[in-house]
Amino acid sequence: TGPDGPFKDVAITAFSFNADPLSHTYAARAIITTNVTVPLGEAAITLESLGFWVQVTQSAVAGGISGTFILVGGGPTGEADPTFVLAAEYSSATVNGGWTFSGALYPGMSVDLTALVAKFLSFGTPPAWVPHIYLDLLSFRFNTTSQDYRFTGRASVQWPAPVLSIPGGIAITAYADVASTGGGALTGTLGGGFQIGKVSVALETDLSADAQIYRFIATFDKLILTVTTGQRTSKGATTPHQVLYARLGGVTLGSILEYLVNLAAPTIGYTLDSPW
Repeated sequence: TGPDGPFKDVAITAFSFNADPLSHTYAARAIITTNVTVPLGEAAITLESLGFWVQVTQSAVAGGISGTFILVGGGPTGEADPTFVLAAEYSSATVNGGWTFSGALYPGMSVDLTALVAKFLSFGTPPAWVPHIYLDLLSFRFNTTSQDYRFTGRASVQWPAPVLSIPGGIAITAYADVASTGGGALTGTLGGGFQIGKVSVALETDLSADAQIYRFIATFDKLILTVTTGQRTSKGATTPHQVLYARLGGVTLGSILEYLVNLAAPTIGYTLDSPW
């Protein structure tokens, strides 16, 4: 498209080629850097680089392409713009062959979905009272031949809650790490929770267990309560029954006794000496 077109900054920054005619093996690899930008309102997507590779042997042919994209204007305030990697690979091998598609958000980066939508629609900066939704983790992988796939993601909501005057506001989190082999049953973890001030509550389930397990975790300051479901077969029984396992941490027996005594007689100021 000419020196002033959208591909003016495209350059091949790495290239390699290997050939062994005797063994009939060939391999080539290249990396191309670009600065192609597609505007999206006040935001944009920039294609930063492309990678290509191909390998040919007597028994198989394999190759792939990957691209690195930057979501300009999609990062939280004061943080770098998020970067994504998308890839497609092919192999003619009989084991784990076919096409494999994958993608991921760079570790440690987040996408401010609220600000991104506002910029896409050219609404400007959202008001302070609007909750911000963040995409903190995202990756996927899928093979067309085996039907194996894995998905990992985590999203969070930060709301300053100015009307409620809650220190630190309200935070909500949801996450998933699920996989399937050969199109079979799901395995992995699903969960979520919220935090209001010093109080936080979380619930997650383990899909990998033979019987679905739930974990409930509640914290207040240094106090931690964990409740886990399970199954147990009583002596002489043939079928298991549901049980709950509870664990309390971050507190001593002495502090519990002090609390109970002062609850019954709040005027005496009852305390226990060390090591209680």
